[in-house]
Amino acid sequence: MNIRRSNMATAATLHDNLGSVEPMPRRSNRTVPEKPTMAMLTAGSIAGGVSVEVTWNIYQAMLKAAS
Repeated sequence: MNIRRSNMATAATLHDNLGSVEPMPRRSNRTVPEKPTMAMLTAGSIAGGVSVEVTWNIYQAMLKAAS
Protein backbone atom coordinates (compact mmCIF):
# COMPACT_ATOMS: atom_id res chain seq x y z
CA MET A 1 0.00 0.00 0.00
CA ASN A 2 2.85 2.41 0.73
CA ILE A 3 4.29 1.81 -2.71
CA ARG A 4 1.00 2.71 -4.37
CA ARG A 5 0.71 5.94 -2.37
CA SER A 6 4.30 6.78 -3.15
CA ASN A 7 3.71 6.27 -6.87
CA MET A 8 0.55 8.36 -6.73
CA ALA A 9 2.38 11.15 -4.93
CA THR A 10 5.22 11.03 -7.44
CA ALA A 11 2.81 11.12 -10.37
CA ALA A 12 0.98 14.08 -8.85
CA THR A 13 4.25 15.93 -8.25
CA LEU A 14 5.37 15.32 -11.83
CA HIS A 15 2.01 16.46 -13.17
CA ASP A 16 2.10 19.62 -11.04
CA ASN A 17 5.59 20.46 -12.32
CA LEU A 18 4.80 20.02 -16.01
CA GLY A 19 3.83 23.67 -16.25
CA SER A 20 7.31 24.76 -15.23
CA VAL A 21 8.97 22.81 -18.05
CA GLU A 22 9.26 24.69 -21.30
CA PRO A 23 8.48 22.72 -24.43
CA MET A 24 11.45 21.87 -26.61
CA PRO A 25 11.57 23.86 -29.82
CA ARG A 26 10.61 22.01 -32.96
CA ARG A 27 13.52 21.36 -35.21
CA SER A 28 11.97 21.90 -38.57
CA ASN A 29 13.21 23.29 -41.83
CA ARG A 30 16.50 21.49 -41.63
CA THR A 31 18.52 21.54 -44.78
CA VAL A 32 19.47 18.18 -46.22
CA PRO A 33 21.15 17.46 -49.51
CA GLU A 34 18.89 16.55 -52.41
CA LYS A 35 21.38 13.89 -53.35
CA PRO A 36 22.96 12.01 -50.44
CA THR A 37 26.61 11.10 -50.49
CA MET A 38 27.66 7.50 -51.05
CA ALA A 39 28.71 7.40 -47.39
CA MET A 40 25.19 8.41 -46.37
CA LEU A 41 23.62 5.79 -48.61
CA THR A 42 26.02 3.12 -47.40
CA ALA A 43 25.33 3.96 -43.75
CA GLY A 44 21.59 3.85 -44.38
CA SER A 45 21.95 0.58 -46.23
CA ILE A 46 23.84 -1.02 -43.35
CA ALA A 47 21.50 0.38 -40.71
CA GLY A 48 18.39 -0.72 -42.55
CA GLY A 49 19.74 -4.02 -43.82
CA VAL A 50 18.73 -3.12 -47.37
CA SER A 51 20.55 -2.41 -50.61
CA VAL A 52 21.96 1.01 -51.47
CA GLU A 53 19.33 1.25 -54.22
CA VAL A 54 16.52 0.71 -51.71
CA THR A 55 18.16 3.24 -49.39
CA TRP A 56 18.19 5.80 -52.24
CA ASN A 57 14.48 5.14 -52.89
CA ILE A 58 13.71 5.59 -49.20
CA TYR A 59 15.69 8.84 -49.12
CA GLN A 60 13.81 10.18 -52.13
CA ALA A 61 10.49 9.21 -50.54
CA MET A 62 11.40 11.03 -47.34
CA LEU A 63 12.31 14.18 -49.26
CA LYS A 64 9.04 14.01 -51.17
CA ALA A 65 7.03 13.52 -47.98
CA ALA A 66 8.75 16.48 -46.34
CA SER A 67 7.97 18.88 -49.16
